[in-house]
Amino acid sequence: HLYITSISEYGEFLAIACAPLSGIGNSYVFLWDMNATTWNQCIDWGEGVVQVIEQVEGKLIGISYVSSLLENAKIVFRQYAGNIATTFLTLRSQTVYTSGDISAGSCNLRQAKQKINNYLYFLMSIKLNDTVQSGLWKIGRETPDKPFALSFDRAVVNDTALTATAILYNFFIYQDYVFISYQTG
Repeated sequence: HLYITSISEYGEFLAIACAPLSGIGNSYVFLWDMNATTWNQCIDWGEGVVQVIEQVEGKLIGISYVSSLLENAKIVFRQYAGNIATTFLTLRSQTVYTSGDISAGSCNLRQAKQKINNYLYFLMSIKLNDTVQSGLWKIGRETPDKPFALSFDRAVVNDTALTATAILYNFFIYQDYVFISYQTG
């Protein structure tokens, strides 16, 4: 009843993020030491579809997409460090999800990710404060004693607004360059 959405190293384990096939219910992250024939630990990752999982500074960071026909979509950021997955940030889009229509304020989280210098980069489109932010985002922190923070890193097409039917696909960071694939129309 689950499908795999993302994987990551986590210490000596492989973290395998899984979401419910029905789209309803909680996601789970399985920790597997790759020696046993079954997983070693199952972590309840909470409500929504966990799309991205990655280890950042010894913590397992997961980003989930939560949608409903009755309320606005939201993105939930959780961290895990040995006992329970706790939420450290929630972003709520200003409108209800409408199948990839960025200009209408839908919320779109991609499974694409890349970790560079203890920052987790990922693609997301979301309408916040009456503005659609579509592009590359990152999570990280200045020092290990500070909380994790989210920032919008780069817009698609050098800050040019995307069309209503634009869909983000993937990205690749190379030195100071970011290549983002997307589709319009």
